[in-house]
Amino acid sequence: MANVSRISRMSIGFELSIVVVLVAGAVFLFRGLLLGTVSFGGDSLLWYGMFHYFAESLMSGEWPYWNSYVHGGEPFYYAWNIIRLADPVTLVLICFSAPFNPDLYSLYNCNFILRILVASIGSYLFLRALL
Repeated sequence: MANVSRISRMSIGFELSIVVVLVAGAVFLFRGLLLGTVSFGGDSLLWYGMFHYFAESLMSGEWPYWNSYVHGGEPFYYAWNIIRLADPVTLVLICFSAPFNPDLYSLYNCNFILRILVASIGSYLFLRALL
């Protein structure tokens, strides 16, 4: 029985070292986003306006139901799931960063990175529980 606990402790250290290497790799790959020198391209820029409106509304203490800036006004609830605005990671990020008055464009980029990290860690923990 002593060998099993020793192996478990060794594997936890090994797993932590893998996590540290993966996080360091993610920081290296996304260094331009973290420093604010580049941004995501393609379709992600298309959704920035909705994210900006959503984050700005939440930071001012309102839940946005109506977007008056598009097509002379339209319901905003459809956008919650299209670009994952109701995602818990996005909501927590916006709520915790609100007191610091962040740059919303940087927050938008950090939201992408944070969702990737949370999905990776969740997948790892799920597969670890299966195996």
